[in-house]
Parts: sequence; structure tokens; C-alpha cells
Amino acid sequence: MALTSRTFRIGLYLEHLDEASFLYDQCRALRKQADFAWRSLLDFEDRLEAHIDALMIGNTLALEVCSKRVPEAEPGELYAAVSVFCRAGLAQEFSRTLAGLEDAPPARRRALVDALSRELPAAWSGRIGAALAQAAPPLLQILAAIVANRRIPLSRELAATHCADSSAATAVARALGRLNDPEALTALDALAQRPEVAVRREVLTAQLALGSTEAARTANALAPREPWAGRALALSGDGAACAALTSGIEKPDQARSAAISLGLLGDLRGVRPLARLLEDKANAAWAAWGLYLITGAPLFGQEFVPDAVHEDEMNEQERHAWREHGAVPQRGDGRTFGGERSLLSTSGDVWNDWLRANAARFEAGRRYRLGELVTPASTLKTLLEPQMPDEIRQAAADEIRIRYQCELPFESDMPVRQQLRVLRGLSRWTEQHASSFELGRWYFGGRPIG
Repeated sequence: MALTSRTFRIGLYLEHLDEASFLYDQCRALRKQADFAWRSLLDFEDRLEAHIDALMIGNTLALEVCSKRVPEAEPGELYAAVSVFCRAGLAQEFSRTLAGLEDAPPARRRALVDALSRELPAAWSGRIGAALAQAAPPLLQILAAIVANRRIPLSRELAATHCADSSAATAVARALGRLNDPEALTALDALAQRPEVAVRREVLTAQLALGSTEAARTANALAPREPWAGRALALSGDGAACAALTSGIEKPDQARSAAISLGLLGDLRGVRPLARLLEDKANAAWAAWGLYLITGAPLFGQEFVPDAVHEDEMNEQERHAWREHGAVPQRGDGRTFGGERSLLSTSGDVWNDWLRANAARFEAGRRYRLGELVTPASTLKTLLEPQMPDEIRQAAADEIRIRYQCELPFESDMPVRQQLRVLRGLSRWTEQHASSFELGRWYFGGRPIG
């Protein structure tokens, strides 16, 4: 009877791990959808939390199941298991898991970062610092990401690391930019000499967040000829940056990023190029978001969006029809799987009509966000916007640090409840500092520019 009970419970805990894995994957997939309402993740996150709680209630046997499952675990299972180890205070299991992931696939490393960014006990921060000194590149990338997300004050330890590959260097630069330590600028200057674009982009953003006026000049000089610097210029420059950012609209491989950057910059001279970009189907959605960032035009409507097609979910007949004729599976009533969603219009006619009707609301030479003259509160509204794409929300979080020197411990992939707590703190900050910033002005490092 005892054996039967144990077997049943093991099966139950494995089922909790499997369900947690599904929900973790679902959250990550939904977060990548540009039109997904980010607060809707709360239901998925709460369900994921319930399975982790169930494993905690399982005590010793559940911990044993988690420990045995880790070596072969799917990313979501690993996320759940590491969360359990942290909550149970199992430092030895934590260390063993960390050491076993140096050569793990990126998805498993990402799951470990997600779990430890949320669950790492404060008492274990010293272990992160000690591990940084001897970490190989894959582990260094993991540790630096955790330091960045948790804002663990280990800038000296990070600065002393040797970044043997670009992924580790990018993660270290990102972390140094989030720890608000001006002494990190020396280490960032060294990383800026690397040739990889991903590293240089992260270094420049970090330098700007630390208030480097030299970095602001670098962004201004690089953006016209090196597209990767455009986002940094949009987050630190004034209206004069519009010309450099607009040039990217005409280039197919740059148009998406240029559209977001023009929207973030907030100069009215970016409106017409963005409106023209609506004619490009591949980039129309991003042109619309760029326009929305500046104008706040409420041009949302309900549209049917078909579900993504996954062959592994089809039966043999459906798979044949899809491969041979491109026919998607249908419901019993003949309708395509999918649902109604609120989407921002990408119609050039709709946007141009609105722009003509509302032109008198806007004044040239001023900076706008969501239809209003910019203040730090505008960034808060950007972060709270229900369907704002993840990429734009993260850029807005970088913006408030770079332009207004508000040390906001925000990441757009935080759990929703944690995001809302941080944003309540930002709301208090914007109220306290409202009189420090002029309406519609560009700022860098807390000082007006342009």
C-alpha cells in the first residue's frame, strides 16, 4: 500500500512539472506576440504558480522528483524545479543545477535565468559573486543576466570578468548598465572596443544609462551610418536626431527598428515618413505603433486573427492538406481556428484621415508621446498601455533611466504582478518629480537638451 501511494504521488508531481512546463512555454510564446495584451499573462502566471505551490506542498518526495528530473528536464520543468529549490532553500541543489548548465541549450539557460531572477534568495547573492570570478562564458552569461534582473550590487565583480564570447560580453554590459555605478564606465569603455554589434549596442545603452555625455555624442555620430545605434539615439537625442532615424525608414532591413525609434523620439517630423511606411505590408504594423507612440490616435478595431499553424498538432489528413495545398485545419463548422483581437489599424487611409483632422492639436518643435506633450509620466503611460509590444515597453524602461535618471528596476519580461508593483513605484516617482521637467522637452541625464 505504501509503494502504491508513493508511486501515485510521484506521478502527481511529474504531472505538476509537466503542466508547469506547458504554462511556462505558453507565457514565453504569448509575450512575443506584438498584439498580445501583456496583463492577460496574469492568468497563465497564476496557474503556473499554483503548480509550483503544489510541488512545495509535496515536501521531500516532490523535491526528490524535481532533483531527479533536472538533468533531462524541458525548459519549463527546469524553471519549476529551480523555483522549488530556491523556495526550499536547497543551496546544494541550486549549485549542482548551475554547474550542470554550462553546456546546456539556450532555452534551458533562459529558463534558469527566469527562475533565479524571480526566486533567488537574498542570502545566495554571495554565491553569485563568487561564481562570477571563475565562470566559463555560458555560465557567465547566466550569472550576469541574474545580476542585471535582480540589481545585485556586483559591478566590481562583473567588471573584473573576462568575456570570452559575445553573448557573455553582451550580458555583462547589460548588467553594468543597470547597477547605477559610474565606476563601471571604465569596464564598458573596454567592452566598446569589441567588434560585435550586439555587444556595442548594449554597451552604448549602458553608458547612456550611466549618464555618459561622451556616449550621447557617440550615438549621434554613429546613427547616420550604423543602424544599430539608432535606438540609442532615439532614447538620448533631441529633435535633430529625426533626420538620422528617418533615413532608416527607406531601407527594408532597417525600417522596423527605425519606425519604433521615430515613435520613441517623439518629433512630429517623423509622422509623415511613418505614414508612408504603412504602405509596406511587412512593416505596416510597426509603422502604426510608431505613429501611435507620437499621436496616441485611438485607431484600434476588432479583427479576426487565425491561430498559428503547428504541424505537430495536426492529424495525418490535416497535415497532408497543409503540405500539399496550404489548407489550414478548420473547426467542425468550417471556420478557421482563431479569434477576435483588438488591433491597431495599419490602413494608410484611416491614419491619414485622422492626422488631417487632428493636425491642429500638435505644435512643431515639441516632443510628443501618446498624443500629449512629453513628461516622465508619459513613459509610465507607455509602460501601462495594454497592448504595447514588449520591445517598445522595454525601450521605454531604458528611456526613463537615460532621459530622467530614474532608476527603475523594470524588465518587460517580469511576471505581471511584479511589473505592476514596480509601476506603482514609478507612479509615485513621477508625481514627486513632476515640477522638475518641462512639458514637451527632450532630456538627457535629467538635463534639458535641444
